[in-house]
Amino acid sequence: DAEGRPINKILFFQNRLVTLSDENVVMSRSGDIFNFWVKTALTVSTIDPIDIRASNTYASVLQDGLVLTNGLVLFSPFQQFLVSTENDILAPDAVKIRSLSSYAFSVATNPIVLGASIGFISEAGQNSRFYEMPQVFRDEDPPVIDNSRSIARRFPKEIEFIASSKEEGFITFLEYKSKDIFCFRYFSNGEQRIQSAWFKFTIQGEGLFHYMIEDKYYLVDTINGKNYLTVMDIRDRVPATDNTGEEFFYRVNTD
Repeated sequence: DAEGRPINKILFFQNRLVTLSDENVVMSRSGDIFNFWVKTALTVSTIDPIDIRASNTYASVLQDGLVLTNGLVLFSPFQQFLVSTENDILAPDAVKIRSLSSYAFSVATNPIVLGASIGFISEAGQNSRFYEMPQVFRDEDPPVIDNSRSIARRFPKEIEFIASSKEEGFITFLEYKSKDIFCFRYFSNGEQRIQSAWFKFTIQGEGLFHYMIEDKYYLVDTINGKNYLTVMDIRDRVPATDNTGEEFFYRVNTD
């Protein structure tokens, strides 16, 4: 208590620096991201700092968040919240926070944006689950889809790292020091999910970390005490010929 409360996450939303600490959402002055103090206590300005609390019937320590067009989605271990405003400007007297859903969230991972939707990992039960919110509304409860239902008994329990490419519709999941990398590939046409599939890569070593930058997949693994960095461009295609003699470009890494 003498040292204060730790900051679990730092975000940037509506021209404000946002810090998450315990159940509190603390935002800096608009346009002055390192200033968390009001100019005067006599009046309230639209650019003043914002300090709100995600109140509920049980503890909701905020761990992570995602910035969307209609608000800021916050994640606690057992619940999700939405910070939004009905005005054009995010002001202290117009901001509000409400409960979105009550799903378990794995604090060892991070939520991701899948284009117009968001996804997150839950460790409720014997295996992990990959949930997706196709739409987030300000005044309605969002639908939640369990994308991992088809591999419910195979999905690892202790997933720690998620890497994704929104442009390619490609997500990878890695459990620390595991040889298997679970992959989820999806294709959406506007608001409708046309097709999705699960597959996995099996590597020689043990995976320590992975990430995606500009549609390139980076993997750090260890083999016999030595660490290696592997890079794979998920956009790479090689020329091939089908059984009729017609040439086409084949994406090797989705075999």
